[in-house]
Amino acid sequence: MTDFSRDELRRHPRPPAHLVAAAEQDYHWASAQTDDFTVKVRVLLDAGWTPFEAVVEVYRTLSSQPSTGATMVSAVALVRLAQTPPTASSAAAPLT
Repeated sequence: MTDFSRDELRRHPRPPAHLVAAAEQDYHWASAQTDDFTVKVRVLLDAGWTPFEAVVEVYRTLSSQPSTGATMVSAVALVRLAQTPPTASSAAAPLT
C-alpha cells in the first residue's frame, strides 16, 4: 500500500466503481471469515498460546487459502483495525 502525504492523497484517485462493486460482493463472505478467525485466535490466546504462535497459525491457515480469499480476509481485518480508535495501550503495541 502506498504511503501518501495528505496532499498526495487528495490527488490519488479512488478505486473504480467496478472494483468497489466486486469487493462488496466478496465482503460479506470475507467479513464472516474474519469473524470466525478472530474467535479462533481468541481461543488460542485464551489457551495460553503466545501472540507469535497465533500469528504463525493464522499465517498457515491463510496461506492455505486461495490467494484472493486470503487477501480479502486480510483487507477486511486491516480496515476493521484501522476503524477502531487506538488506545494508549494498543497504539503500535508490539507482540509480546
